[in-house]
Amino acid sequence: MALCTAGALIAGGVAIAAVTAVSWVYKYVTGRHPDVSQQLDSTRFRIQDVANGMRCKACDLAGFASSYGGSAGTEAAPGA
Repeated sequence: MALCTAGALIAGGVAIAAVTAVSWVYKYVTGRHPDVSQQLDSTRFRIQDVANGMRCKACDLAGFASSYGGSAGTEAAPGA
């Protein structure tokens, strides 16, 4: 029973790998795959956007005037 189950799982895994490989080859041949450099640039820009958003939120939570869209120049100096 265990041998049959293992065989079925292995056959399913091989079938999924074959479908994935054929799909990749089809996309590659038809030219519908993005360049690796485009993928890396896209990922880098998304990471930068998230980092800038987190920085802006941190500045807002800390009460600092920031150049990231906060209220720069509107806070009065102590004793003014």
